[in-house]
Amino acid sequence: MVNGKSRAGTKAGVSHEDKGEQRVLDESGQPYFRKEDYWCWHVGMFVKDWRYNARIANIDVSNMLAGSVDLWALMRKAYYRLQSRRRDGVASRIAIYMNRDVLEILDVQSSDRSLLAANPNYTGLTHMTVEGKEVRAYRGIPIRETDAILNTEAAVPAAP
Repeated sequence: MVNGKSRAGTKAGVSHEDKGEQRVLDESGQPYFRKEDYWCWHVGMFVKDWRYNARIANIDVSNMLAGSVDLWALMRKAYYRLQSRRRDGVASRIAIYMNRDVLEILDVQSSDRSLLAANPNYTGLTHMTVEGKEVRAYRGIPIRETDAILNTEAAVPAAP
């Protein structure tokens, strides 16, 4: 589970400061007044229980593009590390996040006939409805595409 947190002594959440009216010039040099505000959002996150999270990291992009990385094996390993995969009737907001490059390669691997023939128990991408939208899913977990995850991130060092 991932939760929000604020540092001690700081204001949590959104703060607003009214800067009043400022005199500025338009494109033709004519003065006018505009309202100015300062908004600041103080937010932090922490992992409350590591068993509810899994991360697949340090995938060499060139190997992934060449098809020598089995993303399905990595996803299966991450899936079975999750404590929350056994929902036990409790609503869960579990999701998989990946960027468009990884999602494209995963989609290619899910439609590869030779991979399907070699793995008769293969669990591929499915579709499900989340908040009224059709999304891809893996074993009932929605996959969300985000460009915030970069292929150029530094490798995460192994734990000592």
